[in-house]
Amino acid sequence: MPVMHSRLLTILLFASATACDGQSGELSGEVTRTARAEPAVALGLHSSDSAVRRAAEAVAAGSPWIGTTRIAPALADEARRTPEARLVAARAAAGWEGWSEVERQIGGQPWLDTLAAGEGRVLLARAALAGGKPGDAARHAAAALSARVTPDERGRRLLLLARALDRESSLDSAAASYRRAADALPLAADWLRLRAAGVTRDDGERERLLDGIRDSLARTRVAITEAQALERIGRRDEAARAFAAVGDRIASLRLRLAAASDDAARAAPKGELLALVRAGGADARRAIELLDASDITLSPAEELVVARTSMRTGNVARAVRGYTRGAALRTPRDQYDFGIALGRLGRWSESRTQLALVKDPALVGDAAYHRARARYHMGDAAGARQELAAVARDHANDADAASLALWLLADLQGDDGRDADSRATLLDLVRRYPRTGRAAPAAFNAAIIAIAGGSHARAAAELDALVTRWPNAADATAARYWSGRAHADAGNAGRARERWREVVQRDPLSYYAVLARRRLSLPPWQPGAATGAAARDDVETAGERVQLLDELELDTEARFEVDALVRGATASPERIRATAKQLRDLGRTTASIDLGWRLVNGGARDADAYRLVFPVVHRERLAAESRARKLDPTLVAALIRQESNFNPRARSPVGARGLMQIMPDVGRALARSQRVPVWDPAMLYDPDASLTLGTAHLATFLAQYADAESGSGKALARALAAYNAGPSRVRRWSTKKGVADPELFAERIPFTETRDYVRIVQRNAEVYGALYDW
Repeated sequence: MPVMHSRLLTILLFASATACDGQSGELSGEVTRTARAEPAVALGLHSSDSAVRRAAEAVAAGSPWIGTTRIAPALADEARRTPEARLVAARAAAGWEGWSEVERQIGGQPWLDTLAAGEGRVLLARAALAGGKPGDAARHAAAALSARVTPDERGRRLLLLARALDRESSLDSAAASYRRAADALPLAADWLRLRAAGVTRDDGERERLLDGIRDSLARTRVAITEAQALERIGRRDEAARAFAAVGDRIASLRLRLAAASDDAARAAPKGELLALVRAGGADARRAIELLDASDITLSPAEELVVARTSMRTGNVARAVRGYTRGAALRTPRDQYDFGIALGRLGRWSESRTQLALVKDPALVGDAAYHRARARYHMGDAAGARQELAAVARDHANDADAASLALWLLADLQGDDGRDADSRATLLDLVRRYPRTGRAAPAAFNAAIIAIAGGSHARAAAELDALVTRWPNAADATAARYWSGRAHADAGNAGRARERWREVVQRDPLSYYAVLARRRLSLPPWQPGAATGAAARDDVETAGERVQLLDELELDTEARFEVDALVRGATASPERIRATAKQLRDLGRTTASIDLGWRLVNGGARDADAYRLVFPVVHRERLAAESRARKLDPTLVAALIRQESNFNPRARSPVGARGLMQIMPDVGRALARSQRVPVWDPAMLYDPDASLTLGTAHLATFLAQYADAESGSGKALARALAAYNAGPSRVRRWSTKKGVADPELFAERIPFTETRDYVRIVQRNAEVYGALYDW
């Protein structure tokens, strides 16, 4: 055992042997002095400095970022920057994972072991772990164990030390710490014993640990833990067999490749990996990653195997690399997919070049369409329109390619303000390709252009024809609503009301039903009465364990528990309801929403069921921030539901973060404008920070468009569009005919994602208004 870690383990054993239970008893020497430190829970709550006191109150109430903003005045004044203020500031920053701020406030301070039972050491250990410095984390965690704390807190500190030692590969010391943490934290004990087993060298001791696992879910991880332990202690051949036995072929092959000394030894695992890639199943992507990470040379034919599967699984960059290396053997389909993949990477010129080489009659039409699309992205809109028209003409027998070309051509004509040409192109698409999935939306868009141009009777006839011809199309509800509007504007009020009643009856929770109710002067949608269904003890116990695992930062184990809860929920509607409520209360809203939809789709129409589908978290804070910005809180809740499902840890593919999905560069600018004292992108995951910055962002857009429209009440649709797609696009869309009508503005947004976003958020606001007392 390394000397440093022997010393840490000695400190650990001494602390464990001498510490009392937090209620009575005495310690001696240096430990006695730390035992008399101020209890951590009281830190700052009775401070004479109002900034420190208010910050401590915010942290205690579960609002650490608010604590960071409140304590700023004390930190700015050297006379007020006391150890207590620094530690409260560090505690607040740790709450939103601002680890650099934690280290800035308390790193190297002389009072770390004498204030708040060594909490500063705990915070620095967590910061060091997050920063990839396990040695520093182990040092701080070991020092934190010298303080007198409750058994529960001691268990948490033991676990922190165990994780640091584990990261350092000090396996014996880590195993001892995990075992003692398990004894102190009974609700998580079996998961911690699994962790201990995973780093235990002695076969007999490991077997005893694994045999002692009693929780049924944790027991499902016994075999995989044994395999992981064998790998950690260097017995690779045995580990490879153990991983294969539990079905983790990728881990097994990884170890076999690591043990192979030459190409001949690597041949068999390489072949198995390529077979997994060809199969294209759940392990295909991991197999490709392992091939790329290993010292293996793939032939051109093998590169194409990887490229094809990468294309199917969305790994476009790897597909391009494979198609490039396998150029001599590319099939016509490979050639086409290569061109498409280049376009998805924004390499438009190369995409056009490769698509021009496609000669297969079955693909040439689609290739020509994508060449035209690439030309548009290269900045040549006029040339793109000419090529799209040529695709529709020259490949008229290819319904997919020709209808796509007509659809995009109509879109570009609309962007140019040529509504008559756009409408003619859409109607041509409907006439020529009525059986394609684009026919109904083309008919709808053509009618919307007619409404924007004042041809209400014609639009009404076309929309009625759409409903008759495609009654179950995705656009049928929208067509019924707009048929009603067109009939009303044409003077046929009876027919209009008939259409709007159809919308309310057929799709009562839709955006169009919200609009139709207003047109009919009907009261807003209301759910059935709440049921008040009883909770289930087993679900509550599992929820308590998830909460503890979250607090202990055992994310993998928490995910296993949540997945098990979801799997077990399907036994009955009552269990679905109880599980969904528990997951919602834990902040696992994505899972609770999915279960809520199961209830609603199964026939539940009560308020409790709908509150599972449309949850609201941090409601008081949300309402306060909304009203401070003069926003309707139902609108803010509606936007968050669409942006993140109320998951504060949500992150989009492009990097937007948190409840209100703010990009880091936008967040930085908003923080500056709101005079936030500390900026760190990590704070965007904090619910309070996201609400503060996100509501400011939304309020800016609402004020901007209300001013532009003289406060006419038409700002909402544009503000939502700007929040989703940016104000520059809204400026472009605002030049279209008819968009002074906010409902028409929403329909004339060319981006499907943004158009749906504007409609759904407005629908959500209606639902949130009905479900909650604001």
